[in-house]
Amino acid sequence: MDERDLVLLNLSGVQRFITESRTTADLYSGSRIVMSLAGKAAEEFRGSPRNELIFPSPPSDGSPVVMDGMSNRVVALVPAGEGASIAAAAAHSTDQLWRAWVREVFGERELGSVPEWPRLSWVCVPPQPGGYPRQWEIAQQRLAGRKNVNDFSPFQAKRQGVCALSPHWPASPHMPRHRTVEADQLSVPNWVKRCWPRLEGGKLGFPPTNAFSSSRFRAEVLRRWDDSRVREAVRELRDAARKVDPDPSNDTPVPGIPEPDTDQGRTAGTWLRSQAGIWVYPETWHLHGLRRKHGEKHGNPLDDGFTDAVQQGRAAAAHLTELLGHHRKGGSGETLPPSPPCAYLAVLVQDLDSMGRYLSGHPLDPSMDRPQVSAAQHRLVSQRLQALAARQRAAVEDPDVRGRVVYAGGDDLLALLPADTALHAARRCHDEVPGDLPTPSTALLFFHHAVPLQLALRRAREGLTAAKDARELKHGLSVEYLRSSSASDRHVGRWEDGPTSSLEVFLPRAGERPMELSPTLVHELERSAGQLHGLLRSGEPHAGSTARREIRRLIERHVYSDGTAGAEHVRQFASEADEALWNLREARGRDEVPVRAARIAVFLKQEVR
Repeated sequence: MDERDLVLLNLSGVQRFITESRTTADLYSGSRIVMSLAGKAAEEFRGSPRNELIFPSPPSDGSPVVMDGMSNRVVALVPAGEGASIAAAAAHSTDQLWRAWVREVFGERELGSVPEWPRLSWVCVPPQPGGYPRQWEIAQQRLAGRKNVNDFSPFQAKRQGVCALSPHWPASPHMPRHRTVEADQLSVPNWVKRCWPRLEGGKLGFPPTNAFSSSRFRAEVLRRWDDSRVREAVRELRDAARKVDPDPSNDTPVPGIPEPDTDQGRTAGTWLRSQAGIWVYPETWHLHGLRRKHGEKHGNPLDDGFTDAVQQGRAAAAHLTELLGHHRKGGSGETLPPSPPCAYLAVLVQDLDSMGRYLSGHPLDPSMDRPQVSAAQHRLVSQRLQALAARQRAAVEDPDVRGRVVYAGGDDLLALLPADTALHAARRCHDEVPGDLPTPSTALLFFHHAVPLQLALRRAREGLTAAKDARELKHGLSVEYLRSSSASDRHVGRWEDGPTSSLEVFLPRAGERPMELSPTLVHELERSAGQLHGLLRSGEPHAGSTARREIRRLIERHVYSDGTAGAEHVRQFASEADEALWNLREARGRDEVPVRAARIAVFLKQEVR
């Protein structure tokens, strides 16, 4: 029997705190705050060689706990009788760190009613006859009980509004000491989140949503930087943007966008790489919208100079798209039509299935061996999760992928990606999970860069729940789109069916003449769904092949191009589309008609560039 106390600490409300964010900078800051608080609690257990930190597994060289793989839970074994005092000290040190951040943001002002956050719950289990497995079982039961106990201090919020990001919290009556103007009313925790880059010395940043959606377009422009016409169009665009917004923010560039390869026009190229995410869209240059957003920075936003700048910017953005089209060549060397910047990006959410049950010795699949419950095994799992988080970060932030990880806890991943690489990144992150860990379920939501971030994050979480609920053994993939008009649909597939490879058929390919799937295909499939569904369920000989031929016929009728692709290329794409949609039938049954998959396919063909 292990004669040590088992201590388990849990930081509550983490997902809600992180996702209640208006901007990607808020989102990333929330993640960093949570990891820093959990890391502070974990470091408290490293003060004595008699303590054994299990989650997270500490580096062997005594260096600080790494952020990748850091979850909101800390598990440790400490000398018998000392667990409660060490856990209380860890909770106190975490609280003191948070209070120091609040003082840095607000100074010594009286803040009135402050939400009790962060909330760190802990349990301590003394040595048990059943050893570590029994301690772990008791700790899980007690921690679940703690989550149901509202042991917060009561407070009254008098004459205070509600927080714009977290309406369940009151807004602070004071602004941070270094801010004088702010459109949002925020609670104290969310002010700390908003000011976090300043607390970290301004070194960290996160690209906005439009930086991801337009990244492929801007990277292609910079690869054509030797063309003087391209450089001049970018300079025109930059000058117009500076006239409209004379005080722009310093956005963080996404990975993989190259630096200008020549000194000519380097300043304009650097601006395109890091600050032009929103300005390359011709639709951004809407006079009334820009007046509302940037008018207060001008003495008179109604004067002719502001109007002229907007017209100059719209013309420069359209001209840049046209110029880039001159450089796009097909497989036979012919010039391809201009392709405007993509307006969509994707949020990727991944979670290992039934991780709690796995750690408690319950296999996800009844045919698998029962996982061992021991301190050594849990420490090994912790090391595997940390290594997985590092590999997934490398996969997402590969320059060819152009994504950024928001949070990587090993068993939990949140990332933002350009639309054109999102399916590839989702498959890579899935494939990085080793066979000795539970299978992952994944949600991928494509959304317009103008869609509120909180809405996109909530829909992605709902998609993850759908991916897990689709089948008993989980291991699902939910793919969804959300247009700026709020139109949306979701397809749930099984990872073992290779859904990302099937969906990638509908993504653009280098040198390929653009071919489209008509939205009418979806209506035709819906109209024929009853008959096809009955045929697939009939059990008659050749029923499947008959239904397949009909679906193929409908696809061929609704594939079209600009007239230059050639009949053979159209037939080849129709064949690939038919194969892909047939493989993408719903995870709940293989006798389904792929209507939802067709909606996703039409979206990808229409919007991803």
